[in-house]
Amino acid sequence: MTDADRFGIYISFSNDGSRIAVAANQAPGSGFTRGQIHIFEYDGAEWQLLGEPIEGEADGDRTRSASLSADGSRVAVGAPFNSEGGPESGNARVFEYQDGSWVQLGSNLVGEAAGDAFGRSISLSADGQRVAVGAYFNDAEGPGLSYGHTRVFEYDGVDWIQLGADIDGEKSGDYAGWSVSLSADGGRVAVGARLHDGIGDDAGQVRVYEFDNGAWVQLGEGIDAEAPGDNMGFAVSLSAAGDRVATGAPGNSGGGSARGQVRVYEYQGSDWVQLGADIDGVADQEQFGFSVSLSADGNR
Repeated sequence: MTDADRFGIYISFSNDGSRIAVAANQAPGSGFTRGQIHIFEYDGAEWQLLGEPIEGEADGDRTRSASLSADGSRVAVGAPFNSEGGPESGNARVFEYQDGSWVQLGSNLVGEAAGDAFGRSISLSADGQRVAVGAYFNDAEGPGLSYGHTRVFEYDGVDWIQLGADIDGEKSGDYAGWSVSLSADGGRVAVGARLHDGIGDDAGQVRVYEFDNGAWVQLGEGIDAEAPGDNMGFAVSLSAAGDRVATGAPGNSGGGSARGQVRVYEYQGSDWVQLGADIDGVADQEQFGFSVSLSADGNR
């Protein structure tokens, strides 16, 4: 690995912390900036590479997102610049560790249209049977509008079948699907729309949905940022039950400049209620909240 590989741009742990997936989206792989996902296992003394790195299928794929199942036996990977469905439409794949190798399960999941950046964000359910994939640049309501969308798929033993309809951004330029997070059972999904203008330019918003009778139904109101420019929803993380969500807003000023902020919310009856005070960055340009991760019970 070299500094240019950007090793560590995205990481994901198994539940017990014994396995970790690490992305290097600029790694050349067997070509040019295909990107790679490395999965390691801790043997009690050192981190050992499991199988060969999973790399992008084509030059320029920049494979950059990864999500492990609870036991670390499956990993979902996203390549937002893959051009299988058109230039930079993006794709996602899911692999299972079998006899020392990572074997793909089912077909590629492919972005709907050119430029979608499908696979920029990805999240697996605990059992690895469901996967959520974000395409923040998708033009759900018309060319060049970048509403963004999220799709959730389920593995039927042969291939990946989409569950319900696309979860589309609310407004033009939302970038919905910039971040996504599934609950443990895959029945709830949090979607970050970091450029949503609900309370001002690029304030950002997070929305949580539940799969009910074949459709994704929003739970409560959208969770809005504190101020314009916050970029809330840059990162999201759901608890295992899907009743708590952490949100990152790296553009929040916090009394300075881009200090960043994290908030945690709990779903109480019919809406999302903030737990505790804001968790703020302490230095200008810190961009605290660039990434977030909740424990299974949502207490950490």
